[in-house]
Amino acid sequence: MEIPVPGFLKEQSRLWTVRWRISRLRRISPRPFGLTGDAEGRPRTLGSESASTGMIEEIRAAMKGLAVPLDSLSLIYGDYLDLSKPLAEVTTHWDGRSWFTQDKPPGVPSSAWELIPSSAWELGDAERRDDAIAREDWKALGYPQRIPAEGPFVPGSTEVIVCGSPREVPTMSYKHYVALSFSEGDATVTVVSRYPLPEMPRFDLVTDLEIFFAGYTRSMEELAGRLDGHRR
Repeated sequence: MEIPVPGFLKEQSRLWTVRWRISRLRRISPRPFGLTGDAEGRPRTLGSESASTGMIEEIRAAMKGLAVPLDSLSLIYGDYLDLSKPLAEVTTHWDGRSWFTQDKPPGVPSSAWELIPSSAWELGDAERRDDAIAREDWKALGYPQRIPAEGPFVPGSTEVIVCGSPREVPTMSYKHYVALSFSEGDATVTVVSRYPLPEMPRFDLVTDLEIFFAGYTRSMEELAGRLDGHRR
């Protein structure tokens, strides 16, 4: 009997993770928001998701083919690893939350803490993600440090179209990154973009996630190849 080598086991583990995640997300309800219009021509993949369900509920849902309620789900538009290309991460929150923020550390004056924009943590994550890509530190991807960007920040506003209706939303710019958010129904949507979004970006509910699943599968294969090449 042939004993699998460690590389084979890692590959099988990666494939199982991809298949389990896609199976899980095929059963979600309600649907997330995403960029539509011109942005649909960009490469698309899955970002992160979060859920409050425990492992027992996850297993039961998988066995019965039931939907697992998510707290949030991110969809990514653009070439993740090409830093010269625009990239937008659109996160739909169903748990009543919005931007990730942390509690004020002891010893930090409240007046200084309140000056930090609520999107600063995720702007900082985007900057460190791109720094990791630039130095080919593939292991650092997917492990955000949750440290706010230091600024300076430039507040502004832009017009977006949500489910066919135009509205003006506040923005926060940091270097070449832009953050914005809006609410629609029971969902809050946050967006972090590498480079400014196109004029009057459109956001609609995404009813078919299959192209994101295909992009996620490809991106995991590419990242695994880069990790293997880096180890050599």
